[in-house]
Amino acid sequence: MRALLVGTRKGLFVLTSDDERRDWEVSGPLLKGWEVFHTVPDPRDGSVYAATNSFVYGATVHRS
Repeated sequence: MRALLVGTRKGLFVLTSDDERRDWEVSGPLLKGWEVFHTVPDPRDGSVYAATNSFVYGATVHRS
């Protein structure tokens, strides 16, 4: 299985597919209402870190 983390102005989306990458499934938005600029999975424990911004709270780093 392949996973792609996609940050947008509307939140974080996770796209998953099989190894052939022909069919994709979209889940999300996670972090709804946050602008997500960068995400990275931590291979040590599977956590996901996301660099975000909010009009109210400013720049923030989220950890799953």
